[in-house]
Amino acid sequence: MTLKSPLHEEHLRLGAKLTEFGGWEMPLKYSGVIAEHRAVREAAGLFDVSHLGKLVVSGEGSVDFLDSLLPGKVQELPEWKAGYNLILNPGGGIVDDIFVYRLPDQLLLVPNASNTLKVMEVMKDAAPKGITVEDARMKWAILALSGREAKEIGVSICPEAADLRLHSFAEFDIAGTPVLVARTGYTGEFTLEFFVPWERTVEIWKPLIEAGEARGLLPTGLGARDTLRLEMGYPLHGHEIDEETNPVEAGLSWLIRWDKASFTGREAVLEVRDSGPQRKLVGLLAEGREIPREGYPILHQGAKVGELTSGNFSPTLSKGIAMGYVPTELAQEGTLLTVEVRGRELRMKVVTPPFIES
Repeated sequence: MTLKSPLHEEHLRLGAKLTEFGGWEMPLKYSGVIAEHRAVREAAGLFDVSHLGKLVVSGEGSVDFLDSLLPGKVQELPEWKAGYNLILNPGGGIVDDIFVYRLPDQLLLVPNASNTLKVMEVMKDAAPKGITVEDARMKWAILALSGREAKEIGVSICPEAADLRLHSFAEFDIAGTPVLVARTGYTGEFTLEFFVPWERTVEIWKPLIEAGEARGLLPTGLGARDTLRLEMGYPLHGHEIDEETNPVEAGLSWLIRWDKASFTGREAVLEVRDSGPQRKLVGLLAEGREIPREGYPILHQGAKVGELTSGNFSPTLSKGIAMGYVPTELAQEGTLLTVEVRGRELRMKVVTPPFIES
């Protein structure tokens, strides 16, 4: 069964083109991907990302449990702070990338939509007695307000959000509704994410749309969310990272607390770190007009050395950008490679993301 956002009727009213994504029917675009992308970079966009997973971990010792399971920091995460983290399999592959929000009496985890049930089962299987892992997908909707005008728009309906620092969050009363507001996001622009009680979502969505009209805000779909994250070089599960990908080769070593005595996949990750990865994830910037796409072969001196994990037209740069894995010896900045685009070769240069200044 395909799940629907509590804003489904609002999306239809706004003329959204809907698409299936991770088991949900969600807006791909409203006015157009490029227009929505540019609105976020130049003004603001409002995304419905209610399809993202929400798992609540609670019980005595839940912080210690998560800290022993995940490679990144959890114990050091203060209350009312959020942190990016990974959940690995025993072989060091990435089951998912997640955000962990530490509340005073529980932890809220936000995995990718398509991986929510898998992550929940992994955590339930590992949880000791007394630790509960709750599927809270229908407890909150998530609205992401992002862009240069986002702070002013958000503060117009929630003045207290003005003082939130990056990766902080708090609970505020917005028009009688208790809402978690977080300074987290996926676009590279200033973002406020609103965790709204499921049944009250329209009551927060509409005021944000109305408050943003004079500042150039557009309702924004998942198409622009993908091009925005690609310009920043942010990985997407199922593309840049998956259960066959080690975080070291994906450039995510910075997340790992190497001094931890244990976490799932620790030995496999240490082995790749110590021996050096055979391949690395790189950014690629097109030198021609063709648009690179996921799955296109990456060539060096006529031989295939990899394939693109993501690729698209960058509305900000007005040229093609991509990411993909190449042998470590070809991963140096400035290396020239080619990508086969429908039988033609597109010259692309290895660059270190982000592709744009944030």
